[in-house]
Amino acid sequence: MLTLCTALWLFQPPANANTGAHGDECKSPNYIKEVVDPLRAPGVTAQDIEVLRGFLAKNDRAGMYLMLYRLTGEEFWLMDAQITTFSGIWGGTALEANYQIKLRNQSKYDDSIDKFSLKIATNMLKWVEMSVDEGNKGIVDIGTLLMKGDGEVWKSKGLLNEYPGRVLFFNLFEYRALDFRHTMGSGSYFSAVAVLKRGGMLGKRPADYAGNSNFTIYTSKEGRFVTVIDNRTGKVEAFIDKDARPLGMLTQITDVALTENDPEYYERLWTWEFMQGNQDTAQEYNAGVWQNGRPLPNPNIKGNYFFNTKNNEWQNQKDKSRVENQALIAALNDARERSKKFRESKGFPALPQQPGRY
Repeated sequence: MLTLCTALWLFQPPANANTGAHGDECKSPNYIKEVVDPLRAPGVTAQDIEVLRGFLAKNDRAGMYLMLYRLTGEEFWLMDAQITTFSGIWGGTALEANYQIKLRNQSKYDDSIDKFSLKIATNMLKWVEMSVDEGNKGIVDIGTLLMKGDGEVWKSKGLLNEYPGRVLFFNLFEYRALDFRHTMGSGSYFSAVAVLKRGGMLGKRPADYAGNSNFTIYTSKEGRFVTVIDNRTGKVEAFIDKDARPLGMLTQITDVALTENDPEYYERLWTWEFMQGNQDTAQEYNAGVWQNGRPLPNPNIKGNYFFNTKNNEWQNQKDKSRVENQALIAALNDARERSKKFRESKGFPALPQQPGRY
């Protein structure tokens, strides 16, 4: 009998003779053990669809994407696993692009990014299921996944033009010239802005979880894939593909933890808060992150400076040099305290917080 136990784990024996599902025993954590050859991948069955739905029922979006990679060998799902967990170069850049879009579309982008990502994952599964029903074993054309699986959800928000995945058609253009038309739209612009602003540096890294007993870090046989699993829930917390090459020119960020000594550490916490992403649960949208048409302030980032909460010093974001000018320090401290008090007056903590599960 197929149970939700299956939804916690991926790498099991070949399809079960009775159910047709690919493994229905809890034997191995849900991580990518090795590269999957698409020509040897088993494909998706109707029973697998039920397992995949089980991942979404517990909001383990990356768990679903990793299972789809295992079943199809399609590397598109590796990208989505990184984006949906805000991990690595893909996840950080997508987070920044969504932030840029939200800034300019307050009324339309009215979901938490976690809820938005869950809607996208659900719609992706719809297209995979259609493929299974048609006898195509869950294989879906990449262009369809981008403009239908992903794009339909953006369109439902009135944001299809802003859809940042448009930029990915630059890659498809190499062999499908007609798809180049999909790059036209402000979404490609927002993706470019995210790259220029080094949004990838906001990506989660497996090293962020080193030494945390709540999580286990798994590395694939050849060292390419690194997956972080929450020991309490079995959910995929973070995932990176070291061979990721967004747009054929970007490279994966270094797997070094962000700490209080890094300005990106504070920028990431604040962006998670404003976008309502990386939450302990996929919560409903809280419009309080907007105050008077502007995002809630970040007390630890002021202009070119960040406040290091570890040594209680203001530092330059570019070179991390300590601020020495006493008048500037006084002005920065005053601005920080005012931001903290304003946040508290609106029912938010004085400073953006790490998720409780950490």
